[in-house]
Amino acid sequence: MFGWLTCRAVYDVTSYVNDHPGGRDVLVESAGTDATEDFDFAGHSRTAKDALQGFLIGSLAGYAEVSLEPTESHRADPESSLTFGS
Repeated sequence: MFGWLTCRAVYDVTSYVNDHPGGRDVLVESAGTDATEDFDFAGHSRTAKDALQGFLIGSLAGYAEVSLEPTESHRADPESSLTFGS
């Protein structure tokens, strides 16, 4: 089992780790962390952003509706808690 990461929501990318075009290590190093900045910096395509939705397993309290386009409204309150489920 690999695990999850966050990118404005919670994603389980276990089944994708060996297929990631940027390499397995990128996802392994991001496991259990907030990978939002890394994801945004990588310059992912619209196709990659859309594909990420297939791995969605939960939301983060304090974030607006899940969107993969960063805006100030998506910045979480540091006091927020993690909420699993839809």
